[in-house]
Amino acid sequence: TPLLKVAVYPDAKLAEGNDADNRLTRPSPRYFVGPAPHVRPFSLTGRATQCSYAVEIIPQPDTDGGSGDGSTSASRASFGVGKVCWLKDTWRIDLPDMEREGDIYTILHRAAIPNIAEMTCAGDVWSTETERQRTYTPEALTMSWAITGNAIAELRKNIVPHTHYRIVLATIGKPVTKFSSSKELVRVLCDVMHGECENSTYTIYSLNVSCLAHKKSVELAHLLHRDISAGNILIDAENNARLADLEYARRLDDPSVHDGRTVCWSLYFCF
Repeated sequence: TPLLKVAVYPDAKLAEGNDADNRLTRPSPRYFVGPAPHVRPFSLTGRATQCSYAVEIIPQPDTDGGSGDGSTSASRASFGVGKVCWLKDTWRIDLPDMEREGDIYTILHRAAIPNIAEMTCAGDVWSTETERQRTYTPEALTMSWAITGNAIAELRKNIVPHTHYRIVLATIGKPVTKFSSSKELVRVLCDVMHGECENSTYTIYSLNVSCLAHKKSVELAHLLHRDISAGNILIDAENNARLADLEYARRLDDPSVHDGRTVCWSLYFCF
């Protein structure tokens, strides 16, 4: 099976563990190796999201003190591999009021929100030391040679800039639709919506009573997921539920959080 080597450039904001925004130059990359994408987009339009399994290539320090054969440490460098992870390659919406998915994960983990997928690293994809890979259509629409008129004015409203983005999750899980029993399904939904299952005696009514994991995200981190769906609820290797895909999450004090709606109607009517 052919393997692909992928570079992920961790955001300095995430790596430093603080709120300093240091994204003017390209950070040092972390390299991952994996097969061709396991999940591919089905549409010609959209954000071209692709996902695959991967392992990190970890350089190992040279500790033998030299071999005496004239070779350099670089030529004799060895590498190890990390644990299997989930690598997501996408084009994020690049607007001032849209927080990056990696930032959302960091906020939720700092607030100790339960049942959130664990993130390894995330960041924009860079072309050069100072230039990210981004779409140029929004800029082209403002050029002097671009078509003008009412039609193009409406088009400008619907075309937003995107930037190439990669995020790596340490949590690997199967979608909730792959549940093994009705008991597991109810428990997993309770884990995600209620926060954590203290016992296995939940009823369907419990799902309507409280949405604690989601509720804690709102109350403690002041973030609303806005895209709860069957594809975003995972069952990990220990059969615990994990909430993922936080790219559409918004802060409660963001006025645009009330504009439009993203919802999975099949789950919406369950609650």
